Amino acid sequence: MTPSTTVDVGAGGRLVNSAGEPLAADYVYTQPGIELDGTKVGSGTAANLVLWQVGGPLKIVSASSNDDVTTDGCA
Repeated sequence: MTPSTTVDVGAGGRLVNSAGEPLAADYVYTQPGIELDGTKVGSGTAANLVLWQVGGPLKIVSASSNDDVTTDGCA
């Protein structure tokens, strides 16, 4: 079984863990329709995943809640 971490959208679209600490990464894959504050590097795979260069805290553009991400990711 692969371990997983619960992630929520915090203030200003920042992604935080269950303790409220911000998540950070250099590169992140997302589903199509989820735009991160960073540089889109490319997309591909059978699921059309998008690779973002972030280089720090993860922030979803135009999201202020978990519901915003569910809506964008399922559009």
